[in-house]
Amino acid sequence: MQTNLSALEAFLDLPIWLIALIVTIPIALVIALGTVLSARRTEDPESANFGREALAIVSGAFIFVGAFAVVTSWDNQTRFAASITNEFTSATSLAEDLGGIGDPRGKLVAEALVEYALAVEANEIGEMGTVGPTREAQVQLATIEADVVTIAETASLTDHQIDNVYTHLEALKDARKSRLTVQLPNLPITLILLLVASSLIALFGISLYPPSKIRWLKYFYTISAGLIVLLIVVNILALQSPRNISTQVQRPIDLFVNSVAEGGANLEMGEGNGEGEGIGEKPGAPQPSQPPAGKP
Repeated sequence: MQTNLSALEAFLDLPIWLIALIVTIPIALVIALGTVLSARRTEDPESANFGREALAIVSGAFIFVGAFAVVTSWDNQTRFAASITNEFTSATSLAEDLGGIGDPRGKLVAEALVEYALAVEANEIGEMGTVGPTREAQVQLATIEADVVTIAETASLTDHQIDNVYTHLEALKDARKSRLTVQLPNLPITLILLLVASSLIALFGISLYPPSKIRWLKYFYTISAGLIVLLIVVNILALQSPRNISTQVQRPIDLFVNSVAEGGANLEMGEGNGEGEGIGEKPGAPQPSQPPAGKP
C-alpha cells in the first residue's frame, strides 16, 4: 500500500532519536549564540531589565502553548486507544457468539474478523505513518456484516443469540466510526512552529540574560532550561507521531487475534488458507435461555 505523507507526517514518521537530534541542533546553537553575546556585551541595567520583561512574555507563551499541546495530544491519543479497545472487545464478543452457535458459517465469519483485525493493524492505526480508513478494511467489514445478517436470518438461533450477535456487531461498527473520527496528527503545523519559535526565543533570552554573574550557575540554569525544552518538544512530537501511537495501541488487536488463534473465541484456527481450512470444530457453551429480546 502506497502512502503519501505530508511534510509534517514525514517528519513525525522519523525515529524518535532522530527527531530528538534534529530538535537538539537549533536549541544548542541558540544557547551558544546567546552565551557568546552575553559574554561580549557591556553592562546595561536598563536593557537587561527590558529583556527580562520581554523574556517573561515569551516564556509564558511557551509554557501556555506547551501545556495546551501536551494535554491535547494526550487526550487525542487516549480517545484513539479507547476506541480501538472498544472495537476489538466487541469483535471478540462477536467471534465468541458466532463460534458458539454450532454453524460452520459462524466460524468462517470469525476468521474473517481476524483478517479485518490484521488489515486495521497494518493500514489504519499509524503503522504506515498515517491514520485513517482503508478500502480493504471497509470492504471486509461490509462483507462480515452481510454474512452475520444472513446467519441471523437463516440459522436456528434463539432470540437471545440473535440479540447478542446484532448488539456486538453494532458496537463494533460504532467503535470503528469513533476511531476514524480521531485525527492524528491533530495539532496544526502553525501551532507546532509557534511552540518551537517561542522555546528558541526563550532559551536565547535565558542565555543572554543570566540570573547571576557566577559562571557555573549561568551554565547550570541555561543547560537545565534547554533540556526541559527539549524534553517537552520531543514529547509533544512523539504524541503526534502516528507510527509511535500505533505501537501503543496494538495490544487490543493482538489480544483479539491471539484469542481466536488459541481457541479463546470458541474456535480454533489451524494452518488454513484464510478461507475456512484449518478451522476446528470446538463449539462454545450454549447461550443461557432468557425471555426473547426481539430481533432488531
